[in-house]
Amino acid sequence: MKALTVRQPYADAIASGAKPIENRSKPLPVKYIGVPVLLHAGAAHHASGITAVDLARITGARTHTWPDTRSAILAVIRFGGFHLADSNAHWCCRPWGQVPTRVQPEVWHWEIREVTCLAEPVPASGALGFWTPDDDVLAAVQRQIDLERTTT
Repeated sequence: MKALTVRQPYADAIASGAKPIENRSKPLPVKYIGVPVLLHAGAAHHASGITAVDLARITGARTHTWPDTRSAILAVIRFGGFHLADSNAHWCCRPWGQVPTRVQPEVWHWEIREVTCLAEPVPASGALGFWTPDDDVLAAVQRQIDLERTTT
């Protein structure tokens, strides 16, 4: 199973189910559509400096309950597809979808269709792009998934 690192506060927004779009500069590799991918919260905060409170305001939420976890697996997600953002369609995937700019002329919206949040974050070092977690990380995630199945 592969993992994808996303910086905070966006990783928490995805894990909570609030953010169904991940903006990237490249299309989603087709082999990741419909398969489980681990959502990893990166060690660094997003370069924009946006906070969870800012995201709550942008999305119209009254409050946020995102814990700002870093360097850990937060959830198992499945992508449903992807599309190229259109600079003329400013409504596309609002409020999460970015639009192309002169600095970033191509923006791809990766559509997140399913999120299964873990009860406890699993500490892990990440990497850019898709990466393969260590066996002990995968085992810790699997234990939580198995425990969830037996309690529901």
